[in-house]
Amino acid sequence: MPKLYSGREVINNFKKAGFWFVSQKGSHIKLRGIRNGKLHYPPMVEIDPTSRCNASCPWCFYRNDDHGDIDIDKSSMLSAIVNMAYMGVGAINWTGGGEPTLHPDLNEFIEKAHRYGFRQGIFTNAISVDHAIASPGKLSWIRVSITNGYLNSLNKNLVREYAEKTRVGI
Repeated sequence: MPKLYSGREVINNFKKAGFWFVSQKGSHIKLRGIRNGKLHYPPMVEIDPTSRCNASCPWCFYRNDDHGDIDIDKSSMLSAIVNMAYMGVGAINWTGGGEPTLHPDLNEFIEKAHRYGFRQGIFTNAISVDHAIASPGKLSWIRVSITNGYLNSLNKNLVREYAEKTRVGI
């Protein structure tokens, strides 16, 4: 029977491997499991780069959370990308308790992750061209979320531009 690790042991093993969690509310990394008594790094991580959002959907459980506007620190995220590549993580899902494209350094994160060979996808509301993804072709997919403005709030030209470069789902 394989040894079962406590949550604290898992976190300590990640720290020993040189990886640290971006420990802020609204950001998380999902672990995929432990096999044969050995820690296996997740094949994919979900990262919430910001808690800021440019929509106010009444059904959003983050909307009424009193977390404030929080962004992942740029240098911590760039280092984490290198560490995740070293550990063998293969994919990043940029998602959010906010709109990921509102993080001022998201495009740099996407570029660095691409250079390290990560497959990437993103959830976005595609409302603002001012916060467009600079290199959508470096993403494997883009999922466009429907906001409180429904299809009327989407920037259709932006969605069309994304669809010319990668797979897009709504």
